[in-house]
Amino acid sequence: MPDDAYSPIPELNLLKQFDERCEEAYAPWAWLDDFRELSFLRDTPELMRGLTGFAYANHSGSLYALWKRDDRADLAALPVVLLGDEGGLHLVARDLREFFRLLAGLEADLACDWDDVYERDEEELPARADYHAWLEENFGLTPPEDAWDIIEAAQEELGKEWAEWIHPLLPGAVFSPVHELNLLKRFQDGTKESYAGGFFLLSSEDREDWDGDSDLMPVAEANDDFDTYALWLRDDRSDLAGHPVVVVGEDDSRHVVARNVREFLALLGALDGTEIQVTDDGVALRHCEPSPAHVEYLNWLDEHLGIAPARDADAVIRAAQAEADGGRA
Repeated sequence: MPDDAYSPIPELNLLKQFDERCEEAYAPWAWLDDFRELSFLRDTPELMRGLTGFAYANHSGSLYALWKRDDRADLAALPVVLLGDEGGLHLVARDLREFFRLLAGLEADLACDWDDVYERDEEELPARADYHAWLEENFGLTPPEDAWDIIEAAQEELGKEWAEWIHPLLPGAVFSPVHELNLLKRFQDGTKESYAGGFFLLSSEDREDWDGDSDLMPVAEANDDFDTYALWLRDDRSDLAGHPVVVVGEDDSRHVVARNVREFLALLGALDGTEIQVTDDGVALRHCEPSPAHVEYLNWLDEHLGIAPARDADAVIRAAQAEADGGRA
């Protein structure tokens, strides 16, 4: 890299040159910053090494950074992350060129909190057409029809890897270290209505306050009797979604209901007007109020995870318990 280069990334250097020539606002962000290590993350060295800042996303201090997900030579192929000035880290683009398109399509500055990304301060962009022309001339790219498609694609494609990396370093950055549950949380936040009998994901506060066994990771309410769904971390496998799901009663008894997270999500697809409860004899299905958003959940399950709903909830539970030696974990 030449001594006077802005960064070791040719694409970013081209943007820097355009930025210096352009005297008016051209994209909804604050400004290009130094290409730099984020020293304020020094208390978590792996986090600091993994993120390289290059721009301010808004005028309150949120930052854009490259996530060094691996040791690839082409740094422009690294994903872009938004760091909120009041907390939160979120993927916003799969690579730098997609990020350039994102800037071309946004109507306002991006900001975020721990839960989500959102557009905040809309501003006049007198040089927007100049930026669009620069984008096409240098990269053959055009603005997206919907800028949020770029954000959603990054989160869906890279969300699993991101959750596995960021959760041990900064647990509050994602709802769960399990990608499928993070996608489910996003769906739940969007629908605001019941979508599977008795089921509702626990808040971060409820999960922190949960006093169950250390080999259980609480996930959701199972019903109004305070039974809880949890992941049973039965071994040291790295793919947490591969662990069985159990329902835990108030007496701390646990009973396997699904062999893994994907099977559990399919099981939820069979629970409309039915919920799972812990009984003296194990677990049982009982009637409950129908879920207004159940069809919406089934559509989401197919579209985002390619999962069909279970045909027989009881059969899923019995099969999972048989595999787990009777289901009493």
